[in-house]
Amino acid sequence: MPISRPEGKGGALIRSLTAYRNYYSRWSSTWELQALVRADALAGDEELGKALMDEIDAHRWPEGGLSASQLTRDPQTQGAGRGRALAAGR
Repeated sequence: MPISRPEGKGGALIRSLTAYRNYYSRWSSTWELQALVRADALAGDEELGKALMDEIDAHRWPEGGLSASQLTRDPQTQGAGRGRALAAGR
């Protein structure tokens, strides 16, 4: 699964590991983190691939589980109701 360009077509084609770390920590949406569930490093430098996967793992499998804001409805990507019910423990 190729990693998307956070700024879209106008963004850089190649990003540093630090740039991805900053993006996923500060600006990513829940759906973007969900899309990483099946991400894997398949080719290229093994050390860099492992570092990227370690960074991705910290976001897709957060220590302590999902936050309340991650469980609530994201109006851009989800239908109403289900996320709120999960956050409320129903």
